Amino acid sequence: MNEEVTMEGLTMSRKELDQVSVFVKVQEGTMTQTGAARQLGLSLRQVQRKWQMYRTSEYDPASLVHRLRGRPSNRRLDETVVARAVELVQEKYRDFGPTFAAEKLAEEHQLSIGRERLRQAMAAGGLWTVHGQQRPAAHPWRERRAVRGELVQVDGSPHRWFEDRGEPCTLLQFIDDATSEVLWLELAESESTAALMRATWHYLEAEGRPGDLYTDRGGVFKVNLHNEEDDRVTQYERALTELGIGLIHARSPQAKGRVERGFQTHQDRLVKELRLAGISTIPEANIFLRETYLPKHNRKLIS
Repeated sequence: MNEEVTMEGLTMSRKELDQVSVFVKVQEGTMTQTGAARQLGLSLRQVQRKWQMYRTSEYDPASLVHRLRGRPSNRRLDETVVARAVELVQEKYRDFGPTFAAEKLAEEHQLSIGRERLRQAMAAGGLWTVHGQQRPAAHPWRERRAVRGELVQVDGSPHRWFEDRGEPCTLLQFIDDATSEVLWLELAESESTAALMRATWHYLEAEGRPGDLYTDRGGVFKVNLHNEEDDRVTQYERALTELGIGLIHARSPQAKGRVERGFQTHQDRLVKELRLAGISTIPEANIFLRETYLPKHNRKLIS
């Protein structure tokens, strides 16, 4: 038991009081520092350091009192931060994963907490459930292109991007095959030819002309019926040809896995970012995508 004793107005632990009696013996010359180390169960270096403080203070017993006495411990401060973090997650970020929640706590509340520490606290508070990860089915890898802009994957994802604040719509994504950088994001009512042409034009204005676009075999990109010779092309492909841009059709969803994984990320993060920003219309969302979300997303990719 490490009970405390008050001596001449100074509160000391029993251990600290024992140290005083030993250092008094060292001061009087009846015990060596090596003997003091042996009796106190300390290393000789620890005794030498304590003796130096004791002697420098003109043998004041207060010099042997732990310096953090009366101050909250680092652990207690950490528990305060964790409790506040959990409170904010419960209030504002209930459906956020630990990584995204930790980012928001730092950005919006200047509260710094490690992702793993937050994950543990969220799990303890019933705000996060760890699910066993399923091993994805093995598919042959397609080698990345070597140069940025040489091949750009394009696809659309219909989703309730505004949750219950608006109608479902489609996110159109242009992602670089070489670097996985998201080059353009744009929301549209649907993945129609007009919407794709408009988004492609905006992408070209922002990034310039790519070598090829890599798409699925949807009706906007490819004529699938009665086209065994592939001599019939869609309006979209015809427009790309006029611009000198090639169009490659993927033969499986796995072949354009980078853009598919990108949509998984956006369906988690973008939905929540739009909610926090109070955005519920396509025009507002496209400004937010261009000025805020996309630059931030790519900075995280580079860092």
